[in-house]
Amino acid sequence: MEKKTDGLVLRSRDYRENDKLLTVLTAKYGKLTVAARGVKKAGAKLRFAAQPFCFAEFVLAERGGRHTLVSASCHESFFALWTEAIYPASAVLEIADAVASEGAVCTDFFLHTVEALRNMTAGDVKEALAAYLLCALDECGIPVDTGRCFLCGRELTAPKTYFYFPTGSFSCAACAKGVGTAYETYLLLRRLRFGGAGESEEETKRRALSLLKEYLSYKTEIGSRCLKEYLRQLSR
Repeated sequence: MEKKTDGLVLRSRDYRENDKLLTVLTAKYGKLTVAARGVKKAGAKLRFAAQPFCFAEFVLAERGGRHTLVSASCHESFFALWTEAIYPASAVLEIADAVASEGAVCTDFFLHTVEALRNMTAGDVKEALAAYLLCALDECGIPVDTGRCFLCGRELTAPKTYFYFPTGSFSCAACAKGVGTAYETYLLLRRLRFGGAGESEEETKRRALSLLKEYLSYKTEIGSRCLKEYLRQLSR
């Protein structure tokens, strides 16, 4: 049986002499393991479809629960990310791979993943990655609450807020529950969640990314080597 779906290659690993095994996040069928036969040969027609970041329409043959690549038509390769933003872009793929479950349909998450890569290509890489981390946390069922103080219900104000890891919520300076966090970091996360105009300093973006990484690690066993390396580079 053959089936057609849009998909994004999250991971590619060698398999046998000329084949690869792909991890593909698809719009219709969730995350799938796909055998790509002969793609390591020189001049292989589907070589492009066996590369991470390939966003394409895939035709897959299914037999006994196993999937084999039949054909593909590329939508985007995100080639610019390989040289301009490889670590944050790779972090998106690593997190998507960790969050998505094999065969579990996650259409909205798939669309957010592709959108994150597009936003990195066209706009602010740090904000695109932070927005994607918020989305991934939502998908895991552990959203970051960027509303009022979770203890007293007051609106949060400058200069300082606090982030409480057990609930993923912010508290005001009067309640002071959690880890001290700059008010500007809270504002950035709130803007990314609800939209609206605004600009943030580069250090604020770095702090937001660091907070989201720590919260993800606190709540789950999900890790990303590329996100860790990207933050290390930003801290230089």
